[in-house]
Amino acid sequence: MIEFTRNNPETLEVEKRIINSQQEYNLIAYGKRILDDNDLFNQYREAQKLKISRYLARYEKSYIGILDFGMTSPRQKKPWISLFLIEEDFQSTGIAEKTYLAFEEMLIEKQAGCIQIAVHAENKRALQFWKKVGFTPFDERIYEGKRMYSMEKHLKEPGSRK
Repeated sequence: MIEFTRNNPETLEVEKRIINSQQEYNLIAYGKRILDDNDLFNQYREAQKLKISRYLARYEKSYIGILDFGMTSPRQKKPWISLFLIEEDFQSTGIAEKTYLAFEEMLIEKQAGCIQIAVHAENKRALQFWKKVGFTPFDERIYEGKRMYSMEKHLKEPGSRK
């Protein structure tokens, strides 16, 4: 079972471990392979400005991922995922899909009708994952000099089957 817990100052090292396990993503998103405490504090400040909540995903007894999301995106004013990152050791195990689906259930309970995410165009692995779990691209744009695809998934009603 996947559980989500809000981040706090005591989880900084866990977050850093998970983020720095994804060095290829860090290079695409941040221009460097390893993020430090200052980088994470900058993420927190940005998240507060955008009204994003950060959760740590736990599977069994291990923290395995980070999920940042907000209920109102800056561009489309819809629920959105700002960051979805699964620790490298847990990739290609099915945990990422289970984690996303557990998060989707939380959104359905909150009566969200859809969820959006922006994916770096060069992050082919992520594009493949989001398509696999039902997202479709609806926009292509340049953000901070990088090509991004905006993707969306329409969610089911609470209690309905896929």
